[in-house]
Amino acid sequence: IGSDIDLEGLVASEEQEIDFSGNESAIRKRIILKPKAAQGKGVRGVFIVVVYGGGLTSRAVIRKGQLRLISRCTVDGHAIRIVDEQNQSIEQGAVWVDGKRFGPHPSEKKDKSINNNNQKSKYIKDQNKVQYRYKLEKGEFIVPYTTEGSGIVQKKVIITDESSGFSSYSEFEHRQENYIFKAGIFVEREELISFNTAHILIRPQLQCNGVAASVSLVESVSVTVTLTTAVDGVTTTKRFDQLKFIDGELTVVEVLIPEGLRTLNVSVQGRVRIYSDLGRR
Repeated sequence: IGSDIDLEGLVASEEQEIDFSGNESAIRKRIILKPKAAQGKGVRGVFIVVVYGGGLTSRAVIRKGQLRLISRCTVDGHAIRIVDEQNQSIEQGAVWVDGKRFGPHPSEKKDKSINNNNQKSKYIKDQNKVQYRYKLEKGEFIVPYTTEGSGIVQKKVIITDESSGFSSYSEFEHRQENYIFKAGIFVEREELISFNTAHILIRPQLQCNGVAASVSLVESVSVTVTLTTAVDGVTTTKRFDQLKFIDGELTVVEVLIPEGLRTLNVSVQGRVRIYSDLGRR
């Protein structure tokens, strides 16, 4: 709201009249206006003060109170916390994104059965829809990642304190659900001996928008090992399917080393569901 807002048709909630009669025009006098509507503890809002005098008009915009959101990325989406102008958390805060309300659900306040690890999420499939629960801090709620655009989408949002009805207009960086998978692979050189069984150690890592995620979210895991001999250039490929990654544990596969091994290549593949798209991708 700017000072050029159209006030036509609106009735002032308070009026003050100041008499300057008898004062010389050269005398400057400072008047302190204290609108009653803007006074008092906990009063929030935008107040327009209009001064008429000597054929001139002047306006001032007084803003009291401000809500803002603090966002952090999780596996389930943006964990949102609403705070006021004193950085105090608003327990009954909510945010409207794309015309949809996101905020603490009444049933969640009484649900004490949720006790997940910090980097794990519990997904419940119901009627082909994915509902998720993430261990949140007090006062936080989830806004799912966007499926629009690419990367980060800048959006206009309305932040509301539902206990008082006060709202603020703000901007929000709405991210897409983006995963990065990495794997550390290790083989002991001493095991790369002809006709010996070599153990390939795999340590997987998964991140969602830069935040560590549970590797158990990786589905349809497969490991492909390709061995090539030096003498005749024969290539042997062995594929390991139906593997599962477990947080904090190594995945181990075994291969028989052929005679005259020249190269050994290991590739790891898997799929991660995009839950912001109801798990369809």
